[in-house]
Amino acid sequence: MLNYEVHYGTNNRWVVFLHGIGGSVKTWKKQIDAFKEYNLLLLDLPGHGESEIKTKITVKAVNQSIKETLDELHIKKADFVALSLGTIVAVRFALEYPTCVRSLVLGGSVINIDGTYKKLMKLTYKLKSFVPHHILYQLLAKVILPKRNHTLSRRIFVKEALKMSKASFFAWLSYSMQILHSEELIAKLKSLKIKICFISGSEDRCFLSGTIKCVRKIGQCNLKIIKNCGHVCSIEKAQEFNVYALKFLEQPAFA
Repeated sequence: MLNYEVHYGTNNRWVVFLHGIGGSVKTWKKQIDAFKEYNLLLLDLPGHGESEIKTKITVKAVNQSIKETLDELHIKKADFVALSLGTIVAVRFALEYPTCVRSLVLGGSVINIDGTYKKLMKLTYKLKSFVPHHILYQLLAKVILPKRNHTLSRRIFVKEALKMSKASFFAWLSYSMQILHSEELIAKLKSLKIKICFISGSEDRCFLSGTIKCVRKIGQCNLKIIKNCGHVCSIEKAQEFNVYALKFLEQPAFA
């Protein structure tokens, strides 16, 4: 199973939080009080925080580790709130275990990316044998979060990412390469009868255009763009992120 943190609320509903690459349960500090009405499950993905990598990082293996954790806590259905790389994990889990997912809140979605970032991903992967992984991560963080108002988000993720081993970082980089071919993923996501909400920052220059295209392709989903905000909207503009996500969770599920 995965390392996790639980916060019990007054509502029987569960909300599961999935962080991005280099993150951990600590990524969601700004959400705990705001979501206190719900039962909260914060997960450390394999190779992050206190979760070890016990098998090869594959879609099936990651999905299974999440499912085993849900089963341990007797959680049959939950809303999922995910950030960055966690949005891919959440979508992949929903595709394999649709009956376990009530809705998806996808912050800083990376499900669909533009040509510039695809080239950057490929270049990073090619450099993995020549450049230390922590340097590569810091460079990626600087590209994704370049502005002064992104500094806090960048520092938090770089700090957590430095705790990752080289093997963990590149295993997840390999996992994330699947977003280079996202058309099939989007088509499958469109077929699910699950509520979906995308929340992105207006300054998320690497992923916003792809998110907008993804929303148009899926059709029946929500999109909130937070002004003057970068990629890690759940930290940089936590209050706005929380208000919109909670409002979305209050909406009825699809019949």
